[in-house]
Amino acid sequence: MPVRTDLRTLKQILQPGVTVRSDSESRIDVTHDKIRLQAVSEDKTVSVDYTLPTSCPTLSVDDADTSFWIPVERVNRMLRASPDSPVTLKLPTETSKFLLESGCLSYRLSPLNSRFTHRISEDTPNEPQGEGSIRHGVFARAVRAADLLGEDMKVQLLPSRSIIKLSATNNYNDDAFSYSLPASQINRISGSASTLTISIDRLRDIVKAIPRAARVSLKFHPPHLTYRVKYPVTGANLTMRIANRRGTVQ
Repeated sequence: MPVRTDLRTLKQILQPGVTVRSDSESRIDVTHDKIRLQAVSEDKTVSVDYTLPTSCPTLSVDDADTSFWIPVERVNRMLRASPDSPVTLKLPTETSKFLLESGCLSYRLSPLNSRFTHRISEDTPNEPQGEGSIRHGVFARAVRAADLLGEDMKVQLLPSRSIIKLSATNNYNDDAFSYSLPASQINRISGSASTLTISIDRLRDIVKAIPRAARVSLKFHPPHLTYRVKYPVTGANLTMRIANRRGTVQ
């Protein structure tokens, strides 16, 4: 049940798992219509769920229906030594290992035992309290600014005023920043006024990989903020559930 793709697409599939966990432990599901990668950070402040349709022009999947766990950073490191040529992945079974082939490179990896991997929540969020849509570049810039001040960022949704506000404060010296997006920079806003203060520890690296011009959806499901972006191709979705401060996603 091989998967065929190019180097760039494979790196994009693996990136969420590489950035959200230091051990890069990730679950990968492959079916006839999509590839899905899921992982939760060690501190349980953010979960990632990335799906890529098999109809993507740069992806070819033979009839497959399998699920396995691998440390995706090991694969990502090997890709740096790979020529920029088509990649074939032979997915693991009960009797075989994960195998990557690209040009003259062949890399074999034993999958992880699922009994000893971290828990992936299958809970479906309730209807959002409020939601808005903005450019990713604005969100990423706010995360960088908040990172200069501390570990958290406040996200406020004010539909009655057509404003989304991103802010942070340093609790030690009272330094602070805030950025209020006017209606002209908001693609959509609805629901009731909502506020969440989220941990940005794992977001620092994740936001760097997403195009600044991409439109993102922010949905308030207290005590979580759900961030979703269609990236990098039509039909592909990266969804992050980000915990409220001192909370967890499970």
